[in-house]
Amino acid sequence: MRDLRKALAGLGAQSRKPRKLRDVAAIREIEQLLDQPGGAWAASFAEQCNRLSLSLFGITEADTRPAEPHPDSFGNDDRASQYYFSDEAFASYDAALSAWYQWQEVMSGFEQEEQELGPERYWKRHGIDVTGEDGRPIRCLPYIERQMFAAVKGLLPGAKLTLDGSGKRASQSVEEWGAALAAEAARFRPSR
Repeated sequence: MRDLRKALAGLGAQSRKPRKLRDVAAIREIEQLLDQPGGAWAASFAEQCNRLSLSLFGITEADTRPAEPHPDSFGNDDRASQYYFSDEAFASYDAALSAWYQWQEVMSGFEQEEQELGPERYWKRHGIDVTGEDGRPIRCLPYIERQMFAAVKGLLPGAKLTLDGSGKRASQSVEEWGAALAAEAARFRPSR
């Protein structure tokens, strides 16, 4: 009986229609910019993509591409040599570097899975239709897919999918970001 309930619950989830990105006004604006010659190279294009990302996901693409931590950012003390680290500074650097590698692992896993399944099938699994009227993926998808992944999976604090365009800038707290990243890495590893 329990198996029957699971099967019926699964059918209900599959019968829900995916949310169509092509119906979102901000997506249509970006698509129209891409229709113009050199649209992706226009000075306003990056700015519009950032506004779109903030309103739909609470983050920008730059938020999904953190810089690799550098030892100089963790307070070396020149008492003994230029490469001296206190135990506390080394622990902080090591934790930041570990979080950065975990983030890279999660994003690489997403990119690999999306490539294997194809964007249409990958996003449909998450209830999002990324196709245009012609059935092919919308052209702005490469500019927003990292943010959408982070929002759908809850990888960055405050990042969430708001297709009505009411999203706001997510928190930039390092502690919140690290905790969200560690939680997603823990969820990601067992599935592989």
